[in-house]
Amino acid sequence: MYVAAGDQHSVAIRLDGTIIAQGLNTNQQSTSPAGNNYIKISAGYRHNLALKTDGSIITWGYDGSGLGAVPTVGSYVDISAGRDFSVALKTNTPPRKGSHLKAPKARLKLK
Repeated sequence: MYVAAGDQHSVAIRLDGTIIAQGLNTNQQSTSPAGNNYIKISAGYRHNLALKTDGSIITWGYDGSGLGAVPTVGSYVDISAGRDFSVALKTNTPPRKGSHLKAPKARLKLK
């Protein structure tokens, strides 16, 4: 089970793999996506990311600056949502400096 808190909203994955969300819903960030194949969740300011069992990622909520843009190629093992950005770690790929999904105001820096 995972729980994450954004700005005035929270999201969680239940034991059956479904998502529950509550709180402020101005950008549909508290609207739960359908399905029961989620294994990890992360909440940003007013957007969320969820990692599925097949390694794909979904996003919902605020989509300013392309926050909802998700790579369609590859399989991912970890996710994290920040205030105005999101990052993901791809399988069998060592992290690279500047690797990120979308980071209009910040960059993920790995050494």
